[in-house]
Amino acid sequence: MIGIIGFNDLHLMPFTLKYTNILDELNISDYEVVFWNRTGIEYKKDFNGNAISYDRKVNTYLPFHKKILSFLGYAFFMRKVIKEKKYQKLIILTTPTAVPLYDILTRKYQGKYIYDYRDLTKETKSKFFKTIVRKLIRKSEFTMMSSFGFLKDLEVEKTDHIILSHNTRELCQNSGNHAKVNTELPIRIVFWGMVRQPYFNTSFCDVFGNDKRFTLTYHGEGFFEEIRQYCEKQGYQNIHFTGRYEISDISKFAEETDILHCVYEYDKDPKMRTALQVKMYDAIKYRIPLLLYSGSYVSEYVGNYALKFDVDMHSVQTLADDIYHWYRGIHKETLDKDFHELEKKVYTDDLQFKNALIQFVEA
Repeated sequence: MIGIIGFNDLHLMPFTLKYTNILDELNISDYEVVFWNRTGIEYKKDFNGNAISYDRKVNTYLPFHKKILSFLGYAFFMRKVIKEKKYQKLIILTTPTAVPLYDILTRKYQGKYIYDYRDLTKETKSKFFKTIVRKLIRKSEFTMMSSFGFLKDLEVEKTDHIILSHNTRELCQNSGNHAKVNTELPIRIVFWGMVRQPYFNTSFCDVFGNDKRFTLTYHGEGFFEEIRQYCEKQGYQNIHFTGRYEISDISKFAEETDILHCVYEYDKDPKMRTALQVKMYDAIKYRIPLLLYSGSYVSEYVGNYALKFDVDMHSVQTLADDIYHWYRGIHKETLDKDFHELEKKVYTDDLQFKNALIQFVEA
């Protein structure tokens, strides 16, 4: 039996389905998903294997010192379940799951576990923590990594057992969408997701504020109210904020978007430099040109296609003009071709992920 171990609610670990979808497709039901039900809400199980939950409510947004007893409780629960179930193999979802299981993984399950590495945690601040993570990678059968941009910060060389695992539940499918280029004004720049980095985004708003060629819209929670108040104070009439939304709303947002805002400043946050943001996949799915931060790994991954513009905040004086001329120079046929090529690249990566998982299961 295979144990898939996570450290959060199922609905906050959608990448779990990337594994279970493939196992279910192979008619493998001899697996269990162990997770922490932090909300007390019972969510629908979208996989064929058994689900084992640790039911203890905790507010995820509390400071760590107020959650430590709950975290320790779940750590002991994970270890107990693994000991009692005697799983043959393990799939470990994220670093907060892997670190409390470090001794079990590196001693009893060496070469018998997959380490799903999603994001940087404390690796850039603690050499000791980085050493632990590097050993977890080295002792795994495969490490599925959401971005190869993390390799540099981890000081880890790329090997055949480190596989790119895109932040998609399934192979990136476009579902027949075609690129559209807005030949009229205003050009609609739209952001959706968790609104972060208020200092950076207020500067970003300054670039487009009251420029009649553009509108700028933010959909999502986070620091949007702080940015909204700033824009109101500046008297920007073309910048809008809508707040919280449902995932099902994204398709509607896409219909009203000419350029997707996927710009994250990374000088103070290494994760933003090295991650492959989910909005890249949205851009591929809906065929929307996107703005990326110059020098970021996601920009490197996308490559030199016309579908993206690299934002350099050191050139803010000409930035709005540069984006305007870039967008006006885009041809629909070129966009469709570029997105098709980028989609093939993601598809090839995901096929490698799938083959590695099959190899792991069948070995």
